Amino acid sequence: MRPVLSCDEVRRLEDVIEKEGTSKAELMEFAGEFVASEALKGNPSRVVILVGFGNNGGDGWVAADILAQKDVHVDVVSPVEPDEISAPLARHVARRTAGRDVNIVVGPSKDELSELIGEADLVIDAILGTGFHGELRPPFSIWIPVVNELEPTVLSVDVPSGLDAQTGVVEHDCIRATRTATMLAPKLGLYSADGPEYAGEIVCGRLYDQLDEVIDDVEHEAEIVDPADLIDFFEPLPMNINKYSRGSVLVVAGSATYPGAAMMAAKAAARAGAGYVAVACPSACANLVRMALPSVPVIDIPSDSRGAFGAAARKAVCKAAEKFS
Repeated sequence: MRPVLSCDEVRRLEDVIEKEGTSKAELMEFAGEFVASEALKGNPSRVVILVGFGNNGGDGWVAADILAQKDVHVDVVSPVEPDEISAPLARHVARRTAGRDVNIVVGPSKDELSELIGEADLVIDAILGTGFHGELRPPFSIWIPVVNELEPTVLSVDVPSGLDAQTGVVEHDCIRATRTATMLAPKLGLYSADGPEYAGEIVCGRLYDQLDEVIDDVEHEAEIVDPADLIDFFEPLPMNINKYSRGSVLVVAGSATYPGAAMMAAKAAARAGAGYVAVACPSACANLVRMALPSVPVIDIPSDSRGAFGAAARKAVCKAAEKFS
C-alpha cells in the first residue's frame, strides 16, 4: 500500500528526512530533477515554466536550469524578479538559474503569456504548492484561466495550482493538469473532492533513497491499495477447481425503476471470483437484466404493479435460494 499524506504529514516527513542528513535545499534540487525528467519524457523543444513566490516555484527554477542544459528552450514566467522572491531557498535557485541560458519573463501581460504558451510544447505549473488554500490572487488569478483556455500539455509540480492540497477543493479556478508530479508521497487533495478532476495522471518522485525506512515515522492520512497488495490474500487454486467449487451467489435485487442494482451486484460477485452467479429479479425488469448480462442466469420473480417484488415473491425467492444453499 502507498501512503497518502496530509500537508502536515508531508512537512513532518521532510523534517524527519532532514534529521537523517538530507536538507530541504537538497530535496528541492531532487524535486527539480524529477520534474525535469518527467518533462523530458515528451521530448519537448520549448517549455514554459510558470513559477510563484514559494518553494513550489523553486522546484520549477531548478527544472528550468536542468532543461536548459539539455538544449531545451525554456521561458520562465515569474511574478517578480529572482532577487525579489520571498522564499529563501527558491530565491537562491532562482538567482542561480537567472545566470544560465534561460529566458525570464517577469509580470507578462495576458497577451504576452498567451503567446508564450501558444509556442510551447509543454507548460510546467510551479505556481502554488501544498501551502495554498482559499481564493486565487493576481497575477495567478489571470495566469491560470489563460492556461486552461489554451489547453496545452501541462505538468503540475506537487499539486495543480489552485487546488487545496489538504481538502481537494477548488474555490475559484485551478490548473487542469495533464500530469501531476507530486513529491515524496501523494497528497490527500489529489484524491479528494475536485482533485481527481484537475490532477490528471499522478506520478510520484521519491526524492530520498531511504524513503521506505522513514515514511512510517509519520502518520498516514490514507493509503492507496494496489492490486499487488492483495495477492497474499488469495490462496492458490487446486488443479481440479470448477465453478461449483468456487462458491455460488444469488443476487436478489432490482425493480423496473432500478434494474442497475442487480446488474452491478452480479458483475461484482463474478469479478470477485464467485464460480456461479445468478440473479433473481422482478419479472418487470428480468429481460432487461438478461440483455445486460447474457452470461448470467436470470430468474423471474413475480412483480407488483410498481415493477418491484410482489406479494408472491417470497416463495419464489426461497425456492431459487435452495439451489444455492
